[in-house]
Amino acid sequence: MTLKERIKQLANAKGLSLPALEAQLGFGNGTILKWDKSTPNADKLVKVADYFNVSVDYLLGREEAPSDFFMLARGGDQLSKEDKTYLSEVFQSTIDTYLKAKGLNK
Repeated sequence: MTLKERIKQLANAKGLSLPALEAQLGFGNGTILKWDKSTPNADKLVKVADYFNVSVDYLLGREEAPSDFFMLARGGDQLSKEDKTYLSEVFQSTIDTYLKAKGLNK
């Protein structure tokens, strides 16, 4: 998935078009669309990452973000990184307990 596709996916999850996102972030029209062919500056990448509460590494495809899970929850994209980490640990613990009870966890 390209940088633009990741941003578009995040924007769609919030009900935003790319032009609407660009306006909210103070970017010029078509700025994000151009990122398929040119490299954005770090300030703009950070601004997008902060807006969606994801890491720049996630936007660049260098890491899978737990934010994918949190985007399914109401308001999950609004959580702080600390809250996401805590909830990820709780979620993993719950899954481990369930799997152990079913005899599926080794």
